[in-house]
Amino acid sequence: MLDFKFKNTRNYPIKIVTSYSNGGNLNISIYGTKESDEYDITLSSKVISTIPFTTKYIYDNNLADGTQIIDVKGVNGYVSEGYLTRTQNGQYVDTKTLSRDTYNAQQQVVRVGTNKAAS
Repeated sequence: MLDFKFKNTRNYPIKIVTSYSNGGNLNISIYGTKESDEYDITLSSKVISTIPFTTKYIYDNNLADGTQIIDVKGVNGYVSEGYLTRTQNGQYVDTKTLSRDTYNAQQQVVRVGTNKAAS
């Protein structure tokens, strides 16, 4: 189990607000007092490449010959990069790569009928 730890290096306290939705999403917001020499932060991401899904065929004698039923719809995966861009007083300072992540494709599963008598 990972234990996320951080240190508040600011001159003022911070406030952490969390919420959890019925859909399973956890949201965390951190609030603080803006200091005079502070950067404005912009988070962005870009898809670097797409990973096409593959298809697995399951032959099923309970289906008429040639019939195809998609049991699981395939979903492409992708590789993305996340960036943090800093500006100060409206001027660009720098952009740093935060992460490079791979989201694997979900294989499509198709049942194919082989029962010639049911055709």
